[in-house]
Amino acid sequence: MIQEDVRRSLRASSTAEFPDRFGTGTRNMGNCIYQVVGHFDAQNGFGAMIRGTFTGTTKYFPERGSWRTLTLDVQG
Repeated sequence: MIQEDVRRSLRASSTAEFPDRFGTGTRNMGNCIYQVVGHFDAQNGFGAMIRGTFTGTTKYFPERGSWRTLTLDVQG
């Protein structure tokens, strides 16, 4: 769910590739809040492919069936 927010923070968002979901670490923090840690490959401003990382928290709203990103830190 947090991948779209990661894409929006990148210069070349259309080039971003994420590993399958098993490559990402997800931890239930309680109260429908999850911490997500992962990595991606994307082009930087010079066109070179780089590996970046992200850490964030997201909350699930079961009554609406939707998610919202609470925090996001993207490096890369």
